[in-house]
Amino acid sequence: LKKRPRSASKSATSPPRKRKKSAAERQEEEMPEYKWWLEDDKDRDPNIRWKTLSHNGVVFPPPYKPLPKNIKLLYEGKPVDLPPEAEEIACFYAVHYNSTGAIK
Repeated sequence: LKKRPRSASKSATSPPRKRKKSAAERQEEEMPEYKWWLEDDKDRDPNIRWKTLSHNGVVFPPPYKPLPKNIKLLYEGKPVDLPPEAEEIACFYAVHYNSTGAIK
């Protein structure tokens, strides 16, 4: 018996299969791209800021991770132990205390 040479696998010779697009992907492709920067400002009403608004849902912050036991909050130079809820608020306040939004 003669052995036949192995042919290349079908996946190597055939083109890769295209993944089916979801309905949202198809809809996005069908919509023309809005080029706001090409719009004429003379015709635009300055009181209208937008025509549509899309909302992607509510985003919640990750749960608070308490400070390690060897790090203490200082209040008037003295270390203070706080319950986790109070510590979270104190850390939030401290982060935003000297931010540009808080200084006015």
